Amino acid sequence: MFAGYRFKVAIDSGDDARLDDWLAALPEADLAWSSHFVASAEVIERGTNTAVIELLAVEA
Repeated sequence: MFAGYRFKVAIDSGDDARLDDWLAALPEADLAWSSHFVASAEVIERGTNTAVIELLAVEA
């Protein structure tokens, strides 16, 4: 069993091509912060220069 949190993060970018590149790299990114790590990151909405991602952060 684990303890964690699910977050939705809205991103607004001025450069759609750079956002595409960043989102494409997101599933393999090593994201962490104080005593947590990101177990999954998924794009749930995509628009011109915008995206909403859902993150699952798990206590380390």
